[in-house]
Amino acid sequence: MSFDTEQNVVRFAQKYAKRKVLALVVLTAFLSTLGGCAAKNQNDLVAYVNAVKARKAGHIAPLPEFKSYESFAYQPNHLRDPFAPSKAEASIVAGSGKGGPRPNETRNKEPLEAFPLDALKYVGLLEKDKTVWAIITAPDGFVYRIQVGNYMGQNYGRVTRITDGQIDIRELVPNGMGGWVERNAKLALTE
Repeated sequence: MSFDTEQNVVRFAQKYAKRKVLALVVLTAFLSTLGGCAAKNQNDLVAYVNAVKARKAGHIAPLPEFKSYESFAYQPNHLRDPFAPSKAEASIVAGSGKGGPRPNETRNKEPLEAFPLDALKYVGLLEKDKTVWAIITAPDGFVYRIQVGNYMGQNYGRVTRITDGQIDIRELVPNGMGGWVERNAKLALTE
């Protein structure tokens, strides 16, 4: 026999011995686990199983009865079309055309129209020769002077009156149907 063949035989024997030892270890662990499950005193377990088996079975409620579907045949003879606008909606849409209020899109925007109305602060009042100006601070950090007729806020708000306690503004807001609605707003003096 050559030297290589002897080495192969030795390697095979070593692998076989390792597998045999590993199988023996696994078998020992399994048997010890199985032996731990076999307790000598299982009276409490047997009593519990008997008590569960002796209980009365619970009552299961019957399934609810479902009402059968009743179909509805739509007869449009005397009912209004559900997809057509109602008379009130139609009058709003008709009024939102050329006759209702509309913002002037051709005029140049004023600086305070870049900010929402709630971001502006009315901080003071100036008056000279019966001309009244309101002092406004904006989020950009600048102080602005406005008077009646100026615009402010993002809803085309026009100043209609300035008092020492508040500024009255008339805004134009979309009505959701292509038209515009006038709305009154106020900006109170900040102290």
